[in-house]
Amino acid sequence: MSNKSTSTERQLFILSLLSQRKSGYTITEIIDSLKRMADIDATRRMVARDMDYISQNFFVYEEEHDGRLVYKADKYALSDIDFSIAEIVSLYFTEQVLKTYRSLGMAKDALTIIRRILDKLPGLSRSAIENVKKMIKIVPEAGDDPADEEVLALVQEALEASRSLRLTYRSFSSGETAQRVFDPYVLEIREGCWHTLGFCHLRQAVRDLRVSRIIAAELTDETFTPPQRFYEEYRKTRFDKLAGEELCDIRIRFTGDAARLVREYHARKADRIEENEGSILFEKKAAVTPDLKSWLLSFGGQAEVLAPDRLKKELKEEVERMSALYGKE
Repeated sequence: MSNKSTSTERQLFILSLLSQRKSGYTITEIIDSLKRMADIDATRRMVARDMDYISQNFFVYEEEHDGRLVYKADKYALSDIDFSIAEIVSLYFTEQVLKTYRSLGMAKDALTIIRRILDKLPGLSRSAIENVKKMIKIVPEAGDDPADEEVLALVQEALEASRSLRLTYRSFSSGETAQRVFDPYVLEIREGCWHTLGFCHLRQAVRDLRVSRIIAAELTDETFTPPQRFYEEYRKTRFDKLAGEELCDIRIRFTGDAARLVREYHARKADRIEENEGSILFEKKAAVTPDLKSWLLSFGGQAEVLAPDRLKKELKEEVERMSALYGKE
């Protein structure tokens, strides 16, 4: 979003903001959040006008709290809605997909809403859903890894206020638990788990922290300024789950069954794919990360690294270690 946003963009952001904190926001806090989190310039008059419009369509109200006037959005009311059979089936599909994320508070709330809707359907519609359940099975892709709600709330508060956190964190790579100061730039839901991406003062680099591994957290008085377009630039360094610091041009030739698998199931990971007589050339600009190497090794001799040389060398060393391991009598 730019600072020349439309009133609709402002109102959507304000509504999203109000839904995140039950204690509400003052007009000043809303204006500050618009600028800091979405680069939207707004005046008190503009926000007041937006609030008038929002309150006509959603359950938003104002309340005095500790001598301050705050805006809140606790609940919403919907009039009767008619659903087609296709839409009812889609609701069932959405319910099943959300179960993948049931460890997340917002997914729990969404599941509750959908179940309330489904429970109020006529008997014939419920019978239709039961038939669909027998025919269509949704396989979840994410594990159940609940994050501490108090820790998650602190991370969200730090994001909103651009304040640093002092964390006790258990590292996945080393297994060690250490204290660190962390500037959270964004929260991300990935494979059903909360992650926060930001600057780690201990490592002096951008890090991806899984919220469920944060043992303790507290807000500091130190503030920070998130980089512009941080998330968009960060994603360019990520191949799958992990990101690196140095981008390089990756070129892989896949043959045989691997070529068919990559074409059908992994094409989205490539920047460019070129087909050539049963083989494919896979091109991607990304960092060399452990998950990239694991992915390539899973294809065995049907994946040939053409570039970069560093990746070829690391895979060769890994194959030699495996050969030595399995070559033992």
